[in-house]
Amino acid sequence: MGYTPEDPAKKGAANGYASLNATTLVPAAQLGTGTPDATTYLNGAGAWVGLVSSNWTVVKLTANQTNTNNTTATAITGFNFAPAAAKVYAFEAYIITGNNASGQAPRIQVSWATGGLGMVTIETTATANTSWSTSGNASATVISNNGTWIGTNNVTGFAKISGTFYAPTAASGSISIGFLAPVSNPVNTSKVMAGSVFSWVSY
Repeated sequence: MGYTPEDPAKKGAANGYASLNATTLVPAAQLGTGTPDATTYLNGAGAWVGLVSSNWTVVKLTANQTNTNNTTATAITGFNFAPAAAKVYAFEAYIITGNNASGQAPRIQVSWATGGLGMVTIETTATANTSWSTSGNASATVISNNGTWIGTNNVTGFAKISGTFYAPTAASGSISIGFLAPVSNPVNTSKVMAGSVFSWVSY
């Protein structure tokens, strides 16, 4: 024949040769271990692994939350995680802030787990009324944008939180996002609106 035919029993088998599919491509499952799909890629070790973005835990607020107290923070439902030891965490929050017709927007608070270190940055829309609070103290404002009430449906502004955290040993507590009302008054109900999002990932 002038050539040696391949043994069909070795097609797609260990120590054999790869097969071709109907489009003359090697099937993805024969290129590496793991599950090949739209959320994975083939690394240099021959394994299908998850994209970094697919490893993020994402929580979306499904209903508005309110707070009328200016000394005690209300935790935003699901906007928290307990960090494990010896892992670096990145987290982000996209928060839609709101108020009633009196124009009082909330002060956003980040609570830290003890026993670690990290950093947080915040960006707000230029016309947002939202303030930044630390340690559950509404008077300890770090950043305050005193703009005008810009929205309909009680939406006043938008805030983005970005942070990192690391604990060399087990930390106590959690990373949590909460909010306080600037004035303790039932009329001045501050809100975090449905659609706000919190996400985190560890490395």
